[in-house]
Amino acid sequence: MSLTQRIVVAMLMGLLTGAVLNFISTGEILSVAVQSGLDMYLVDGLFDTIGQIFVRSLKLLVVPLVFVSLICGVSSLGNNSRMGAVATKTIALYMTTTAIAIALAIMVAVIVQPGVGIDLAMATEFVAKEAPPLKTTIINIFPSNPVQSMADGSILQVIVFSLLMGLGISKSGEKGQRISEFFNDLNEVIMKIVMMLMKLAPYGIFCLLAKLFSDVGIGMILNLAKYFFTVLFVLLLHSLGVYSLILKVFHWPQRENFFKQNAFSIGFSL
Repeated sequence: MSLTQRIVVAMLMGLLTGAVLNFISTGEILSVAVQSGLDMYLVDGLFDTIGQIFVRSLKLLVVPLVFVSLICGVSSLGNNSRMGAVATKTIALYMTTTAIAIALAIMVAVIVQPGVGIDLAMATEFVAKEAPPLKTTIINIFPSNPVQSMADGSILQVIVFSLLMGLGISKSGEKGQRISEFFNDLNEVIMKIVMMLMKLAPYGIFCLLAKLFSDVGIGMILNLAKYFFTVLFVLLLHSLGVYSLILKVFHWPQRENFFKQNAFSIGFSL
């Protein structure tokens, strides 16, 4: 089976396993001692441990992947005089697609109203933080300590530093070329690690879902099915509809291979 098929099977098996464990727990089928051992060693032990390791591994790769790939992309432009135009078009495309995504999400949510009738009241009150001023937001995009930004996972600051680093490499001549080759090699290594982790994704997803459904049961998902399929519909509409339309309108070359070549990036962003 392909990786996608194995992930889907792992999701279904995790859902089924968790639902069975929840049914056994709530139905008091096993003795208290056996049920306690099952929860301690299997659910809270094995499943939770593997699931948490998988999630931490994903978080581990986010900053290195963004940092190195952006440096490789910007430095590869070299001293191209059109780099400013390329950057402007890239930012404009990103802002346009983001605005369309937000508009689609709001429009579909208003029509479908996926949360109506679902009572998910929490025991504690949620207090929203006050939004910082625009000036503070803009200032915080630029890092004062890039190492600290990477440690804190401040992606916007990492992106800014990566762009500056790549720009500096592209304008440093022969010495910059040597550094660029190093980052290209490092990018290959990171992508290999990503693909290794993706091969283990079915096991991590199985453990995460088994742990989740053993706690909440399958009834929670049935209540949230409308919300789930609404989110899935908007994601597919945006990725397959909006992007395809943009490629067709602007007549970009090789648009028929766009999704095949960028399948990982699209999936990661979704």
